[in-house]
Amino acid sequence: MVKLKKVNLVIALIRIAADELGNTPTVCRSYYVHPAIMGIIESKSLPNKMYEDAGMMQSGLTASEKEAMKHI
Repeated sequence: MVKLKKVNLVIALIRIAADELGNTPTVCRSYYVHPAIMGIIESKSLPNKMYEDAGMMQSGLTASEKEAMKHI
């Protein structure tokens, strides 16, 4: 049942991104979302939001943005 919740989270995130980009979820996942980012979401290893606000450094990126940049 835990795996089902992960899949639902991924599906929801893809649908949100697809809506924002004006594409279908299939197109969004295939062309706009890097597979490494999906792997991070599925493994629940995203940075903790509580530390993000204090994490603005000279680069101007939040902790989440810095984590994403490591995988691009």
